[in-house]
Amino acid sequence: MFAKSVPTPSPPPHGMTLIELMVAMSILAIGILGSMSALISISALETANHDDLIAVNISRQKLAEIQTQSFQTIFTFYGPNGAQNSFPVTPLPNGTGKLVFPTNAAGALDETINDTDLGMPMDLNSNGSASDTDVSTSYKLLPLRIEISWDSSVGRREFKLNTMMVQTK
Repeated sequence: MFAKSVPTPSPPPHGMTLIELMVAMSILAIGILGSMSALISISALETANHDDLIAVNISRQKLAEIQTQSFQTIFTFYGPNGAQNSFPVTPLPNGTGKLVFPTNAAGALDETINDTDLGMPMDLNSNGSASDTDVSTSYKLLPLRIEISWDSSVGRREFKLNTMMVQTK
């Protein structure tokens, strides 16, 4: 009998084919682009959080400034007709701030205004009813909103701090 010669397997090729190399490079590129996108998003969020923190701190500073005033002069000084009703917020791009009280069209402190964020309507002069349309000089409670707005990379942003000031005497 004749012996058949069995072909010996050739050794596996060393290295990678061009297609394997291109697939690996594509996967690597997608991973790098995803990481870069995540870093850009993180950077934008860090800037937004920093701006929010500045707005919170400026609101707190303004509230502390208001609390140094005599309680009965706060509305006169900071109300819609007061000299300190609006203020610049220089640490933020095009930053502005304003103080909002529950006032009517005449600029008077009004118990009948509907503003759920400030808890209105509410009896502000402690006379037992929330029906007075001008308690500008007789208030015992003073609802206040500090609004800060500024420009950011995603458009105009705003922060609002709602609080209630109370006459302690």
